[in-house]
Amino acid sequence: MDLSPENAEVLSIKACILTEYAKSTNQSKALLNEAIQLFERVREPEVDAQVDYNIGNGYEGLGDYPKALESWDRALSQAPSRKLAASIYVNRGNVFDKIGKAHLAIRSYRKALQLHPNKWQAYAGWASIESGRARYKRVVVLLTRCFNTNPHLEQYGEDQIYVLAASLFHLGHLSESYKWVKKLNRIKPDDEQAIDLKIHLLSQLWRDNEQYIPEALAFFQLAHNEKPEEMVYRGEIYDLLRKTGRDEEAKELLIESLQFENVPPRVLYEHAKMLDNEGKSKEAIQQLEMALQADQSHYLTHFMANLKHRAALYEDALHYYRLALESSTTCTVVLSEIAGCNYMAGNFRASVLFSIKAIMVEPRRIEFWYLLTDSLRRLDNHRIMPLFEWFLYELASEEEIEDAYAEKVCALLLSNVEEFFGHAFAQQITSGIDY
Repeated sequence: MDLSPENAEVLSIKACILTEYAKSTNQSKALLNEAIQLFERVREPEVDAQVDYNIGNGYEGLGDYPKALESWDRALSQAPSRKLAASIYVNRGNVFDKIGKAHLAIRSYRKALQLHPNKWQAYAGWASIESGRARYKRVVVLLTRCFNTNPHLEQYGEDQIYVLAASLFHLGHLSESYKWVKKLNRIKPDDEQAIDLKIHLLSQLWRDNEQYIPEALAFFQLAHNEKPEEMVYRGEIYDLLRKTGRDEEAKELLIESLQFENVPPRVLYEHAKMLDNEGKSKEAIQQLEMALQADQSHYLTHFMANLKHRAALYEDALHYYRLALESSTTCTVVLSEIAGCNYMAGNFRASVLFSIKAIMVEPRRIEFWYLLTDSLRRLDNHRIMPLFEWFLYELASEEEIEDAYAEKVCALLLSNVEEFFGHAFAQQITSGIDY
């Protein structure tokens, strides 16, 4: 081999080295310009496709995407080998993705795979686009093929591993996602995205499957030791300690957490529960009041409503029940509690209203019917409930009640309520919440 400085092969090798070094280390663009000049010097008819491919790579590194695409198009016009053409289409796909032309990028990746079915870079690029579109099932298919064609990628492909793990997480395949996160942890232990995903995964996995408890506790305790002020870790450790029966340790951690500035509402909520369990409802209410200044989530408003209800502060309780109902995922529970609160406050008409609202949602809940019966009795209305004694008997005997039958009973109840309380009252039952 001729090793003279002007030898075409030597110049090509030097240019390739300059290009890869400059792109991988984000070095001066001068290196890329030098590489392009070298490639231009060695252009020959039989190697034009390879040279234009390399020149395009140089322009890509410079961020000059039009010239990069122009060079690759010129390379494709020189009838390159299938292997080289596949690499060109992958690079075209990457550039189209960067300039926001996803449809052209996918078209290029598809073309690359037609030419070279084992071109894992095409699967990876395509999967990245689908991930941005939240098409997670397609991402999993593409990246599974990607790793099948290049098993060694599991040892260094942190970007692809993360995208696959995140997609599996979004699809609810938590244990499979966790396996990939652990692979990523081995490659890049300090990757913040991976750590964040691991937090979300373990916080769900240990609650669904107790076999993950030891691993979750070890992870969160280690993270807590490194960042003791991080309340996410403290919250998980608290729940894990409670789950494993280590209540005293959990209590100590909770009390310690209250010493930090800007205590999260969740910590105040847990402290309020602890105080309530100790019979200190007044102090519990004070903790919740502080929490509610920053957050009015359902779990806070609902608990406050229950505390106020038990303290016979019915108007306050109804206020918080209304807030809880706005974000409730268990509407009938809150509706029945509003009915009960109104009953205790002597608002029997409102108690009837909300009892029936709850029954309309879950007609098989016998306790709702009992509350309705008591409320009607307080209003000296003894004519409605005898119509439903047979239904209550069936509920009490735990007989199977079909949906059509339950709907018929609800319709009968509404018609009787309208007859005895008027049309406006009946409309309130089927409309939004009205205090």
